[in-house]
Amino acid sequence: MHPRYEIEREYSVRILGELTEIQMKQLTEGIVLEDGKARLESIIFEGGEGVNHWYKVTLKEGRK
Repeated sequence: MHPRYEIEREYSVRILGELTEIQMKQLTEGIVLEDGKARLESIIFEGGEGVNHWYKVTLKEGRK
């Protein structure tokens, strides 16, 4: 599963609060991290209660 093979990985992610449409767009277009640019292939709101919100994210890259 080396990152160069671009195998899609899907994760369920729980966050405190809710992402805005602008934040989700930034995550799919790419954000700059310490070791370079990273981006999600997709992010889908999955629901939640109270302050906890779940998202299904897909990515093709790996980081150490």
